[in-house]
Amino acid sequence: MEAAVRNPYSRWDKIKGIGSDCFLPKLNPKFQIGKEKPVFAIGCCFSQGIQMALNAQGFDLITFREMSPRREFFMQQVAGESYHYPLHFFLRYSLASMAQEIDRILGDSVLNSDALFYKRDTEILDLHYNAEFPLSSMSDSIERRQHIREHLTHLKSAGLMIITLGLIEVWLDRETGLYLNAAPPFGALIDAPLRYQLNIMDWRTTYALAERMIDQILSANPELKIVLMVSPTMQDTTFAPNDLTVSSSHSKATLISVARELAYANSSVDYLPTWEMAALSDPRRVWEKDGRHTQNEFVQVMMTHFVNSYMSIST
Repeated sequence: MEAAVRNPYSRWDKIKGIGSDCFLPKLNPKFQIGKEKPVFAIGCCFSQGIQMALNAQGFDLITFREMSPRREFFMQQVAGESYHYPLHFFLRYSLASMAQEIDRILGDSVLNSDALFYKRDTEILDLHYNAEFPLSSMSDSIERRQHIREHLTHLKSAGLMIITLGLIEVWLDRETGLYLNAAPPFGALIDAPLRYQLNIMDWRTTYALAERMIDQILSANPELKIVLMVSPTMQDTTFAPNDLTVSSSHSKATLISVARELAYANSSVDYLPTWEMAALSDPRRVWEKDGRHTQNEFVQVMMTHFVNSYMSIST
């Protein structure tokens, strides 16, 4: 009761800016951040915009650093032409996939060898990363993973980690017990129709997985500060027997609840209400023409609000 009395934002009629170009709720940071140490970010496509916005403000993003002399490892073939999307390659669509990647970076995972590769004609697709970036040989595919792991171990020296949560629909490879980063390619489902299983993660499973992942990260880097956010980006498709809007809302509700509880339970973890900022702002300023992705300008405003609230006075 006392906290509510002291909180000027505890009543609906006291909240300002709802429906504005960018609704910016009052933030109460649990810790401060600086630019003296790099930032490690992991998550869905919203994470790409977050990283671009922080990079523009002078933060050192680990995924922005040159990762490999073999730039062809991160070339995407589209209509016969090559495009270089270094961030797009690293998108993580589910917490299960993120946890596997942290296991791979910090531990001795089977994903450091040949697990979750799929051969399609003359191409090797990496189902742990992004199948849209195929390579021509298994040796190159494994070498790419080794390059990435060596680079991403910089997580151990990062000062801030941003985890962007997006989906609870995940695909399990029943043969290996590993989760795919995205839905399996159509050819893989045809080749082995019983191998891949759709799972919709409930709150308890999601929380336990996230808690274990955060404990693992903080064990490797005890000084690290972690900010959790839930992506406002809506799902592109659903494999559940629901209207897509219902499935997307189910994902967001589950992930918001998990993120909030984790932040309540750990002094090194905080929650940034990016989903709430998008939901309570003018839709014309939030969404791209596809109605799913957030405009870059909107993300920049959100991250400026974050930096202004969390930035260490000493920097």
